[in-house]
Amino acid sequence: MIVCLSLCFANNVCCQIINDSSLIRLFGSQNTWAVMNLSEESINWGEHPYNLKIGVSRNDTLKLIKKENDEYGFTHLTFQQYYKNIPVDNAILKMHYKDDSFVICNGRIIDSIEIPIDNALINSTSLKIKDALDIDDSSLCLVITRTNDLRDFTASNMQLSYKYDDFSGKTKYYNAFDGGLIKETPSVYNIGDITSSVNTWYNGNQYFQVYQGLLNERLEDRTRGDGIMSYTAHGMYSPAIIKSTNWNIHPEKKYASAHWAMEKTYDYYLHTFNRDSYDNTGHKITIYQCDSIYSLYNYNQLVKAQWNRSREVFEIGPEITEVSGPFVSLDVIGHEYTHAVVSSTANFDVIGEPAALNESFADIFGTMVEFSVEGDAGDYFLGEDFWIADGKLRDMKDPKSKQHPDTYQGQYWTDSGDYIHINCGVQNKWFYLLAEGGSGTNDNNVVYSVSGIGRDKAAQIAFRNMVYYLSSTSTFADAKNGAIMSAIDLFGIQSNEVLQTILAWDAVGVSWTSGIYNYIDMSADCSNYSNMHNNGIPVTVYCVGEMHSNCAFSPNNIPVVFAAGGDIILEDGFESGNNFVATPISSVTPRRASNSTTSVTVGTESNRLYDIELNSETVKTTTSLYPNPTSSHVVLEAPEKIALLILFNSNGTVVYEESFTETNKININMTDYISGLYFAKIILKNGQVLTKKISKK
Repeated sequence: MIVCLSLCFANNVCCQIINDSSLIRLFGSQNTWAVMNLSEESINWGEHPYNLKIGVSRNDTLKLIKKENDEYGFTHLTFQQYYKNIPVDNAILKMHYKDDSFVICNGRIIDSIEIPIDNALINSTSLKIKDALDIDDSSLCLVITRTNDLRDFTASNMQLSYKYDDFSGKTKYYNAFDGGLIKETPSVYNIGDITSSVNTWYNGNQYFQVYQGLLNERLEDRTRGDGIMSYTAHGMYSPAIIKSTNWNIHPEKKYASAHWAMEKTYDYYLHTFNRDSYDNTGHKITIYQCDSIYSLYNYNQLVKAQWNRSREVFEIGPEITEVSGPFVSLDVIGHEYTHAVVSSTANFDVIGEPAALNESFADIFGTMVEFSVEGDAGDYFLGEDFWIADGKLRDMKDPKSKQHPDTYQGQYWTDSGDYIHINCGVQNKWFYLLAEGGSGTNDNNVVYSVSGIGRDKAAQIAFRNMVYYLSSTSTFADAKNGAIMSAIDLFGIQSNEVLQTILAWDAVGVSWTSGIYNYIDMSADCSNYSNMHNNGIPVTVYCVGEMHSNCAFSPNNIPVVFAAGGDIILEDGFESGNNFVATPISSVTPRRASNSTTSVTVGTESNRLYDIELNSETVKTTTSLYPNPTSSHVVLEAPEKIALLILFNSNGTVVYEESFTETNKININMTDYISGLYFAKIILKNGQVLTKKISKK
């Protein structure tokens, strides 16, 4: 039976079984054919007795170059076409059979090739090419190739050439008769994601991901999330930006610089906050870039760089003047990316204080992206890399240098004009103070002093606030409250980070009365907490400011912890066993309310209530600790003799406890303690209870 397997496209091969499965008739593209016996290792066109010799030459040969057996019992033969013993590029025939029976064949051969071979001429050309490239004899290979890879495999498109791999990722083909360059193709056969480089506008030579196609590199990074793709402007179906000759010429340099900066921004958010793309789902990042003056969507406005949240794309416009430089610096790209993060988190309104907060968070993380790449060479300026009249768009350290406010509703605060890019100076200054520290007097004549906690910790607080605590209508007061809660979440209410967060907001004039929730100062809900405690549930009450309590807790060994940033005031009726721990942040003692006339009961021994009579006024303590902070020993000196000392770590765990009889001075050895905050609960012989904070270096 004869079966024709018509798998023919342009210049493909068809196969036909003749009489038995060992003889295969091969059809070329112009009704040429030959017969092959599977036992042979080559097919010589025109020499087989069955060949009709239609349009083929005795110069064509198919040589077996590979034979493979697979696990399913198939044998696969791969043949390379030769013309006059010269290989024809990409002319490959594959035949497949099982159990010595032919199954199918596929591939591509080029018939009717007619190229004269002048050995003297091509040898002379070879010498000329080798001299020009300064290479040896083994580097050139004589082949027949297509002159135009976009055209089909016809004889008229074939050219005798010298093939050379230059080890820079390219294969070059030179005309074998005159030495002229015919074409060059990528020699990286793993077509796909590769690393390229560009001399960026502002950060020197940098490497970035592109997609390597057959003929060019495209600004498509498929290694991050669902991809970072850069397109030319004007529409959703614009072509991807490709490299013409190299990435260091205009406008490709600008395109590649923005693409690289976006990769670095993605990496910062991923590695710092474990956030995969701006929406944390790996969403594709689309960048539209152009060199026209106006918007990518023909708005009547100038586009520098922006996040278009209605279309969910980033838009990068041209430089304003020839000397200004494009808006593709790390802080600018990081700024716009953060607007995208905001769109899927706080989603601030576009007017009023929420809009100013939006700009400030974008400034904060644009700056942090810059620091993540440049290290200490980074700065707290925005837009300083490209040229503008006074060298920067905004200054987070000194907002007033740009006539932006550094105090809430202070000098330069405005509700008109471009106010969102002006009033953002308030939170910008807060972030700088929290990160780096500083002292001074704000516009409200409030003297402040903030100890910096470092920009990485400050960024963690700001990020958590932006993502989890703030919403579309949030004000600066809400931002203060959310930052405090974020610091508590991250570092604990007793931590220095919480205290400095509060002090930094105080420094920029955002007060407690500006809408902060009532748990800043609070009275403990006794009925709820006592019920929990009596049912065996440990009770921990947090308060950022001052805490009042008259709760009565049974001495049942179930812990009760009060943690506050201000005074802990134990009012009439308060009772607890030795399971009670009070840990105010500031160096104050728990005290009785000023109108109290009865005693406050605090346990000091296991399961036994112990009455402590407090004065009706706040207990003033002259107890001192030195040196504090300490790296080894700390001396505790009290105004009265000490009865009991209990040392807690920041988690409320007792790490040291000792009773005393006749001393008011104790030397505490903390050499082996880990670094962090500790709290000393000191019970004096006269019944006073004091709490002091110790910082271990």
